[in-house]
Order: sequence, then structure tokens, then C-alpha cells
Amino acid sequence: MKMIVLGILLAVMQAARPIPRHISNETSKRGQKQPNNKETSTLSPSLSPDIVRPKTQDTGADTPRSPSPQQPIAISKIPPVSVEKDWMDKTAWLFGGLLFLVGVAGVCAAVKTLKTINRQADLMEGQRIAMQGQLTAMQGQLTEIQKQATEMEKQTGHLEGSVAAAQTSADAAKRSADIAARVSVPTLVIEKFEHAETAANLADMLRSPRVNIVIKNYGQTPALLKFWTIIFACGDLPAIPAYWNHPGSGIILERTAVETNESYTLPDVPNWRTDEFSVEDVQAIIDHKKTLWAYGFICYDDIFSSARRRLKFCEFALNIREGWIQWERDICPPIYQGIEEFPWGLAPNEGKKTENPNEAEGPN
Repeated sequence: MKMIVLGILLAVMQAARPIPRHISNETSKRGQKQPNNKETSTLSPSLSPDIVRPKTQDTGADTPRSPSPQQPIAISKIPPVSVEKDWMDKTAWLFGGLLFLVGVAGVCAAVKTLKTINRQADLMEGQRIAMQGQLTAMQGQLTEIQKQATEMEKQTGHLEGSVAAAQTSADAAKRSADIAARVSVPTLVIEKFEHAETAANLADMLRSPRVNIVIKNYGQTPALLKFWTIIFACGDLPAIPAYWNHPGSGIILERTAVETNESYTLPDVPNWRTDEFSVEDVQAIIDHKKTLWAYGFICYDDIFSSARRRLKFCEFALNIREGWIQWERDICPPIYQGIEEFPWGLAPNEGKKTENPNEAEGPN
């Protein structure tokens, strides 16, 4: 806007000057007429001294004389001059007036724009002051939030301490509950595991091994026996116990309950449920080229209808003599020992199917 106003002012200043007026021919002719006698007699005194008579110079005999000597010219007054304006003068004045009006309008617009800018500047200054106040308030709020965060951090520290103490108490309570549960539910252990003397010589004894197993309940409630499994293996044990698909898998124990602090001897295994080894395996066991293992589990319930549990056992034939085998459990893998929940239970339509009533269903 400032540049527009400056351009308008320069245009006004450089407007065309008026064209000098010319004297019409008639006026010139009137000025050249000789004044009459009356006009000559009334010459202004101020002009009289200016009348100069020319001096006659004697140029000699050879110089010709002018036939008519020069006559003096007397001017009585300045002839009137009339000035007429043509279309160019009018056009120049018209454009000058228009430029003047445009300049005035530009100045008015510039003044209005300046006022608008001033109002905007005032508004921006007010906004700046308001924002400064808001910033100060936000800084105060931030300080308060920092104080609250510090206080919350302290409270969190106290809460963490309380949680740790509560967790310790909960762990202690859980341990107590576990101990109480273990004491209240039946807990079976293998009290005796020994070879049954039924063979005439060592080879026959090892061909179809037989053992006597005595269990004892150390819990505060009776153990309700369900079925058991015993397997004899020659060589290395599988990495994961394979309890099923063997002759001694799932032998039913009919309605047998072992009371608290009482012992129970598992019944003899029928001949058709025992494992038999080949002559080569028997000789390899006697020559200590292969090892003899006996492992299995005893499955039982409790009177609280809790999850079915099983006692796993594993024995290693450490020393073998004529009519005698020393069994040792300490060198057996941990996965073959201990008490755990039975993996699948004995729900209907689950486990391995069998047509023999003396063979229990179980997982594959």
C-alpha cells in the first residue's frame, strides 16, 4: 500500500505543464498598426525618454542617401493580448484532476490500512499478554503436577513395600496351605521293593522277573487305590516313561483303601501280565552287558474327590546273584519318580480301550 501511495504522488508531481499560449494573428496585426495622432499625443511620460532619434552619420560623398529617412516609432501603450484554451489544455487539467483524486483516494486507503494494522497490532498485543498469562498458569500447574508426581512416587514406593510384604505373607500362607494339603490328602510311598523267590535258578528268575511291592500311606486320609503298572526293561530306559502297551500296564486294584499310617502289599501279577526276556538278554544281564530296570506307577484317589494322583517308582538291579537281586532307586532318572496328578484321568471314552476287565484304561 505504501508503494501505491508513493507512485500516485510521483504521478501528480510529474503531471504535464500547461502549454504556453500563442497570440492570434489578429492581435498581432492590431499591435502592428500605427497609432493615430490622438494616441501619439497621449504617450506615457515614462516612455518618452526611450524614444531615440537616430543620428545621421556622414558617410561621405560616395555613400548614397536613403530615399526615405527612418521615422521614429512611438508606442503609447501595451497592446492587449488574448489567450485562448484549446482541447489539450482541458485534457491536461482533466488528467491532473483525476490524478489528484486518485492520490487523495490512495492516501485515504493508506490511512485506513494503517488504522487496521494498528488495531491488529493492539489485538496481537492483547493475545500475547493473554498467552503470557496462560503460560504462567501452565508453569504453575506443571510445578503442581511435579509435586504430585513426587508424592505419587513416594506412595508407590510405600505401596511396593506393602505389596512385597503381602507377597511374602501370601507365599508363607501358600506354603502352609500346601503343607496342610499334603498332610490331609493321602501320601503313598514305596516301603519295600524286593525280589520274589519263585525260580529254581538265576536264568529262570531273570527270564520272567517277579517282585514284591509294599506301599504305606503317610497322609491323614485314606488312599483309594485304582490300578497300577509295572514294567521290566532290559537295556537303556526311554527318555520319557512309556507306561502303556506293555503286559503289565493298567492292572486293576479292586476297591482297595489304604488307611492312614497303614501298609499294603500289592497283589501278585499273573503270569500272562509279566514281561519275558530272551535267552540272549538274560545272558547279557548275567554278564553285566545289559542292565535290568523295573518301573511303573500306582494310581489312587482321595475322599475329597480331588484330582487323581499317581505314585511313580523306578528300581535298578544293582547286584544279581543266584536266587537274589539287590534293587536300588537312587540312580534312577527323576522323571521316573515322585507323586503327580494323573495326566488324563479315567473319564469315560478316554484312554486306551480294552476288553479285559482286569486291565484299566489309560493314556497312550
